[in-house]
Amino acid sequence: MGNDPFVSVAKISVVLLGALVLLLVVSGHVHINTGEDIYTGYIYSAQDGIAKTVGHLRFSESAGMDEQPSFCVNKEDGYQLKQLAGSGKKVRVTRPAGFAIAAPWACTFPASIEILEEK
Repeated sequence: MGNDPFVSVAKISVVLLGALVLLLVVSGHVHINTGEDIYTGYIYSAQDGIAKTVGHLRFSESAGMDEQPSFCVNKEDGYQLKQLAGSGKKVRVTRPAGFAIAAPWACTFPASIEILEEK
């Protein structure tokens, strides 16, 4: 009764699973966005990464340092983002809520972009 091999294997498995989860969290592979994020403003720049394109917003077209949090889209959707950068078109950017395990260079929660004002 004292040395049940099944219990020992189960304990080791739980410890290893816990260590794996901790490793994923610490290494930046676990991404959590607790609620949908919606930003409005003007895209002033966009840069391509390995698997994503990152965009940056300002509240107003001529603002200096009032930038909002950056957002990303998948690299294949980066063309639209780069076209909107510096165009003077006001946009609404929506980042979905979610939980994902992904590489740090991937766009875990791709944003959707809606043009609000045409110039």
